[in-house]
Amino acid sequence: MKTVEAKTIHDYLEKVTILSGGGINLWYRGVASIDYNLVPGIIWRKETKWESNYIHHFLVGYKAYTNYAYSNPWELYALMQHHGLPTRLLDWSRSPLHALYFALTQDPSLNRDRVVYLLQPHLFNVETIGEASVFCPGTLESRNIQLGDEHKIDLDAYLPEALDPHDNYNMPEKPIAIESPLIHPRIKGQYGCFTVHGHSIDSLDKHISEDSRVIARIVLKTKDNLDSYLEPLQSWGITEEYIYQDLAHVRHFVDNF
Repeated sequence: MKTVEAKTIHDYLEKVTILSGGGINLWYRGVASIDYNLVPGIIWRKETKWESNYIHHFLVGYKAYTNYAYSNPWELYALMQHHGLPTRLLDWSRSPLHALYFALTQDPSLNRDRVVYLLQPHLFNVETIGEASVFCPGTLESRNIQLGDEHKIDLDAYLPEALDPHDNYNMPEKPIAIESPLIHPRIKGQYGCFTVHGHSIDSLDKHISEDSRVIARIVLKTKDNLDSYLEPLQSWGITEEYIYQDLAHVRHFVDNF
């Protein structure tokens, strides 16, 4: 995996421009430490065996808190992810500034260099499913996709058993990159997209060749230097209220007014 360092926020933006090749459609993910692998919550918590239980309790209770009728299981799965339940979805953003915000604010007590990962989603899917397409299963009526003359992929096979309408019970091995349905203001506001893990619990980078540039990372030299990144980011309007876009986070704006 190609790794570069950024010593300032302006250096970070310059590195993003170089790595993006002047126009490649990249996705970004910010984390608080280089030790945090590219695996979703239910895997790093080692709770995959409890996935059906989490989904059952969510399905029993979520209707009490929303009037929206979710007819697509992928919408429900994305909703679970954005309300903190552990899933096999991994959050990415199309915005390098949003990803930088998450890298800087995750685990605020951790005094370490932070990291932003960069993903080329179309090329990632070439390596994992042999197709340079990124589908949005949350908007597709039929998610059984023909890939070439002899190969098909059923996107619903990536769903947990409790959400799979076809009872596939045959989850693919490798992860894929997917577009996210914009069913929540947070997803829209964060330019959200996902990778979804299959049966394998390996980090995303383990599914590509070692010399591949499908995934890269920028190590932010933030140890003992976090404020020098946060202050300009906040002055540009990338704040908690802007990122989360709900009333629960307006307090942060008021506290800093």
